Amino acid sequence: WDLGEWSECSKSCGLGMQHRQVLCRQVYANRSLTVQLHRCQHLEKPERTSTCQLKICSEWQIRTEWTSCSVPCGVGQRTRDVKCVSNLGDVVDDEECNMKLRPNDIENCDMGPCAKSWFLTEWSDRCSAECGSGVRTRSVVCMTNHISSLPLEGCGHNRPTESTPCDNGPCLGKVEWFAGSWTQ
Repeated sequence: WDLGEWSECSKSCGLGMQHRQVLCRQVYANRSLTVQLHRCQHLEKPERTSTCQLKICSEWQIRTEWTSCSVPCGVGQRTRDVKCVSNLGDVVDDEECNMKLRPNDIENCDMGPCAKSWFLTEWSDRCSAECGSGVRTRSVVCMTNHISSLPLEGCGHNRPTESTPCDNGPCLGKVEWFAGSWTQ
């Protein structure tokens, strides 16, 4: 039997086929001549085809659904798990898959505009002056959806006041004893 070279594998990855030429040849001195196949039938005939696999085929697989958006309002991000998986079902290095075909594993999500509003504390219990005119104070904060504070300009121009007048009544003359130095 005279065996030719194997052809290239029919698939670039995964299971494919390859072929080769198998001839029956008769040798005379320094020459050989191709003869009919039945002339070699007493010899075991070599295979003309064979399976081949140049490498394992791998493809991108989306393994999880998108997560919830990272923010309750405004623009945030969401993610999902994307893996390169072989035709045997094993997770392999990303380089085994075509990076141009890789599905996104992160994307922006828009949850709509954030509601902004003023949040206020109660007025302070005490007036700043023990007598006469003074002020009571409170804190004023601009918040979005009750979670994150913004610069005060973020809630617009209708900012509530942070102080209010108070009066603890007239200051009465305070009388005290004063002792001077002893005389000689």
